[in-house]
Amino acid sequence: MNKFWNNVILPIIESINASYIVEVGSDTGINTRNILEYCVEHDAHMTAIDPSPNFNFEEFELKYEDKFEIYRELSISRLPLLENYDVILLDGDHNWYTVYNELKIIEKNFKNKKFPLVILHDIGWPYARRDLYYNPENIPEAYRQPYKKLGMYPGQTDLKNQGGLNRHLYNSIYENNPKNGTLTAVEDFIDESDLKFSFKLIKAFHGLGILFIKNDEMETIIKEIIEKADLLNNLEEERVKLLIAHSESNLQGNSLKKELNENKKKLEYVENRLNLTELKSANETKLIQKKEEQLKNIKDQLNQTKTRLDQTEGRFEQIKDHLNLSNELIQKKEEQLRNAKDQLNQTINNLKQTEIKLKSSNDLAKETKKQLEKTEIQLKLSLELIQEKEAFIDEIENELKQTKNQLESSNKLVQEKQSIIDNIKKKKKKTVKELNSQIDDLKVSLIEMEYLSNKDRPLIQRLISRFPSLYILFNMNETGFKHALINIKGHNTIKNDNLFDIGFYLKNNKSVRLSGMDPILHYLYHGFKEGKKPSPTFNSDYYLKRYKDVKNSNLNPLIHYGLYGKNEGRKTTIIKNQNKAKKNKRIQLKSDYNVIYDSGLFDADWYLKKNPDVVSANMDPLVHFIRHGANENRDPNPNFSISVYLQKNSDIVSSGMNPLVHYIKYGIKEEIFYHMLKSSGQG
Repeated sequence: MNKFWNNVILPIIESINASYIVEVGSDTGINTRNILEYCVEHDAHMTAIDPSPNFNFEEFELKYEDKFEIYRELSISRLPLLENYDVILLDGDHNWYTVYNELKIIEKNFKNKKFPLVILHDIGWPYARRDLYYNPENIPEAYRQPYKKLGMYPGQTDLKNQGGLNRHLYNSIYENNPKNGTLTAVEDFIDESDLKFSFKLIKAFHGLGILFIKNDEMETIIKEIIEKADLLNNLEEERVKLLIAHSESNLQGNSLKKELNENKKKLEYVENRLNLTELKSANETKLIQKKEEQLKNIKDQLNQTKTRLDQTEGRFEQIKDHLNLSNELIQKKEEQLRNAKDQLNQTINNLKQTEIKLKSSNDLAKETKKQLEKTEIQLKLSLELIQEKEAFIDEIENELKQTKNQLESSNKLVQEKQSIIDNIKKKKKKTVKELNSQIDDLKVSLIEMEYLSNKDRPLIQRLISRFPSLYILFNMNETGFKHALINIKGHNTIKNDNLFDIGFYLKNNKSVRLSGMDPILHYLYHGFKEGKKPSPTFNSDYYLKRYKDVKNSNLNPLIHYGLYGKNEGRKTTIIKNQNKAKKNKRIQLKSDYNVIYDSGLFDADWYLKKNPDVVSANMDPLVHFIRHGANENRDPNPNFSISVYLQKNSDIVSSGMNPLVHYIKYGIKEEIFYHMLKSSGQG
């Protein structure tokens, strides 16, 4: 660690003005002396912890007196008893268990206190990720890695049987596994701690670590110091290589010495044998000569060994020269750092002068402060006024919001009412349309009923209507007898098949209505020539234009349709925007009216007497019966029961046919009993 003293450790300690320093692992006492020199200069003191110090610590105690104390025991047993130190240097047993527990003890002792600056040595290769045990028995078995006394090479995980660094120490067999090495111990401690640490690493001279609580000022100081110390990093690789080469040279020297000793033993053995041989026989000259030759060979081997030894000593000298050059370079760098320190001191002096200038500026700042205080008071008053105005504005905004909400509610209500009005208008329009249609139907029905009642009709016209065939025959001069017969047949077909709408024709031809003339006969002889329509569903002009054969036959178009065209499926008109079902219903109503009226089976007086609501409605009783009464099981006369007739003829219900009309058209012919009295229920 002493390699870092001048360039790193001393500047850091001075920067924090440390008054109490603890050193774990003093070894030869070189760094201990450095610390004590600092203590003397800065009125500080230190504590050293080392179970086996390799220096005369008693001399230190005499020289430095109360500045120095040492405990010859393990750090883990002594550290819990120490406190309030500013800096601690950890350079003791370089293994995970020791370093990790040293840091945990420091953390525990300084709980709720200012954490000291921690400086750790051997935090780089080779013991960053590999444990070293000076005494393996001091480490609990659970935390002790397998170990051997073998050397190490940079970048090679396995220990080496020959050569390498620190082969005389107990080194962990494995590298880079959990809980192994000093750097691993630091990292594990930081990860587990609740404190926020900053950790800086310098890789030179086996690595130096600096651990401290995160602090911007300390970060800056240490960063500047490390940047200057980085000049040494380039020397580290060479130094390690030289150490390894030195170790290997020692190994080779020891091997050569061993070989030399063995050769000496051989020589002694040969000399002994030679002496024995000389005593035994002087005549054994040849044997002696052979032995002399062997001796000569051995001497040659010894000379060769000596030569190799000289070569090894030469290599020692070269290594020594390299080391001297490295030391000279280090001294030069130290000189550069001292110059940098002088420049730093000069900068500090400049800063002090600047501080004096700043003090003179403080007076001006005080006056400015007073003005600012006055301005602040004015601003507060203005702020209060602004706040009052803001409160007033808030009140106005709230009122506006309320008004807006009321307007929105009113608009919504107006929209709802408008929607209701629109719906009412639509319904009204629809109702008016329906009423107009019903009124038209009623008008047509009234006109037809008025005609059928022969009210205000001349007698001659009534007779013609009673005997239409005679009228047709009287007019055969115009059409001929054959046509007269066809017209009679056609007239009957038109009437029986309800092809002619009397009410419709009379409504649209007022002159015919006023004349009292039979509308069918008028149409047959005059109306079709004038383009008049016999019903809403038959267009005379359309029929004649579409079918040329009808026009050429001189037949009335409606007679032709009734006799031939209907069966042939010929079209009668172009119906646009008309409800056919509605028209057909009206036609059916008229047809039923005529059938029932002509039968004489409807007793109007009796019907009105039994149904006073019809009287109140001022409605034609037969029309009411056809439209409503039959569906409501109201009987048309005292001798006909609607309900009984429907029971006997259930198929009528599905057909939708008026029960009385069914009886008139089919029941009489099928000899169905007419008198179906409600009282008897007989059929």
